Amino acid sequence: ELEGKCLWHFLEQWRYKRPKICFSFRKGLKVLKGLRLVLYAAVLLAFGLCPMGIRHVFAEVSDEAYMQVLEQGKEEIALGHEQKAIDLYSSLLAKYPEEEEIRSYRGAAYFSLGDLDHAIEDFSQVLDTSPDSMQANYYVGLIFLKWGDMEKAESYLNKALALCKTDSEKSLVLDVMGQAACYRKDYQNAVKIFTEAISAEESYVPYFHRAQAYQKLDDIISAGQDYSTLIEKYPSEAEPYHQRGLCRGMRGVYELALEDFSKAIELAPQIAEYYNDRGYTHACQKNYAAAIDDYTKAVEINPKYQLAYMNRAAAYEKTGKKKEARIDRDIVEQLMEFETE
Repeated sequence: ELEGKCLWHFLEQWRYKRPKICFSFRKGLKVLKGLRLVLYAAVLLAFGLCPMGIRHVFAEVSDEAYMQVLEQGKEEIALGHEQKAIDLYSSLLAKYPEEEEIRSYRGAAYFSLGDLDHAIEDFSQVLDTSPDSMQANYYVGLIFLKWGDMEKAESYLNKALALCKTDSEKSLVLDVMGQAACYRKDYQNAVKIFTEAISAEESYVPYFHRAQAYQKLDDIISAGQDYSTLIEKYPSEAEPYHQRGLCRGMRGVYELALEDFSKAIELAPQIAEYYNDRGYTHACQKNYAAAIDDYTKAVEINPKYQLAYMNRAAAYEKTGKKKEARIDRDIVEQLMEFETE
């Protein structure tokens, strides 16, 4: 009974002397065996008898913990730990089963993991109660695109586009719609859509995808211009240098192509394809010794890289090393047999 009176005394004063009572409350808990006092508070809270001050503090603590788990999940996804993020979101959903935000985050984690079945299950549940969720429509459209169902993909993506509230969202959705056009091999339309995405917000992805669409149209000059723009905006990214090198090589501008491939290798020295493509450019200049060095580096990085072995065999042939060329071709045959088993 004494503990009960003390509790009410603290709760009544909470409204007027919050900082002081907060300290007194903690001190009182120690003196009066706080566990029993907390139980009283829990009972009062359950029956709606707790004053608003206390209720607000509990809500703030709960919201803070909720947001911490959401942010932790995002960090796990960024680190490539999708399953850890899924586990975090699942535990949160067990406490807040009606929270669509958590389900959307978990769906995104499933998508990042490549588990499209569970991803679409989460996003479909979100759409059941919130059909105007831009994020859910976007992801469902993206999933159907990966499954090759263009009709459903474009239906959801068009709805997501209509629901976009920011230029960033609009650019993101338009970029995926451009990819859908590429999937249909409608590269002219893809270029138009990627251009719309760039107009909404200039970012790396739509520029890169537009350049690739230009390449499919054999518009190597326009593709090279987009890669040059990316290099100017994102000088630490290796792939635009690599792609521009390919464009320059196709135009026969070998020295500039070699510069681009060398820069790509400097930025990302463990990508076998970069060495193979630089080696091929050396071979185009009949510099077979340098070509062999690059092909050798490529197969050291990726021992299953068939194209590099074939290119090195051709370079060995050009230098009269027929035995080495035969060994490389035998390796390619073995790798092909392994793939068919």
